[in-house]
Amino acid sequence: MTTALLRRCCIIATLALAGTISFAQSSAQPEPAAHQVIGTVSYRQRIALPPNAVVKLVIEDVSYADAPAVSIADEEITTQGRQVPIAFGVPYDPAVIDPTHRYQIRATIAAQDHLLFASTAAYPVLTHGAPTHVDIRLDQVQGNPQIAPPERDHALTETHWRLIELNGKEVSLPKEQRATLVLTEDGHRIQGSGGCNQLSGVYELEGNTLRFRNVASTMMSCPDPIMMEEQQFVTALSATETYRISGKTLELLNGKDQVVAWLHAVTEKH
Repeated sequence: MTTALLRRCCIIATLALAGTISFAQSSAQPEPAAHQVIGTVSYRQRIALPPNAVVKLVIEDVSYADAPAVSIADEEITTQGRQVPIAFGVPYDPAVIDPTHRYQIRATIAAQDHLLFASTAAYPVLTHGAPTHVDIRLDQVQGNPQIAPPERDHALTETHWRLIELNGKEVSLPKEQRATLVLTEDGHRIQGSGGCNQLSGVYELEGNTLRFRNVASTMMSCPDPIMMEEQQFVTALSATETYRISGKTLELLNGKDQVVAWLHAVTEKH
């Protein structure tokens, strides 16, 4: 084989190998993040959901007035005792979305075979400038025996509150390792635990305005998950400006009306 022919064969082999490597790298790229319609589901009535309640959400194509809506995606959320507002995310396949069509999302809450709440207003999503984030307000289905009667609101002060959520994320720690909080009437002091260290400080209360001052803790060291939650809880207390109580739940909100911590009334002290 001549030198020129040998050089040509090497060039072809190199190009082929490069193409193979490029193809392999391309095929190994991660899949894009799932497309979702996100938001919250809530209702105005001060009524507790039963622990077996299920939230159902459906994204539908409603383009044709003379034809039934066509479901393109759905999602179910088991509440497991949680109360509204309940966050959701409904994944959908963008390949089935026609930009010329109109889409809406609807929601219901049911317990077993009993419908408790349902959305009655239209909530457009995805196309024609409609959002991918919606807060859905449901209406109560009247005359249903599954709906519990309104629950008496617990008092803000002298109630033992246990942390359930921080910044919209459910706390995964066992109950005995979660942060707790008590607002005493005597001296407007705060007591409790960040999950590891004891907390202290004072609070200012005027109407629904609530602010925590001089929040401090002891200096004991604990495993990272507990310490991280404790630090985030102290930060949430420092950011609190208002509060909201519904039954056994306490929501702490910042100046942007965002819930930074969600707590539940308990009878035992931890």
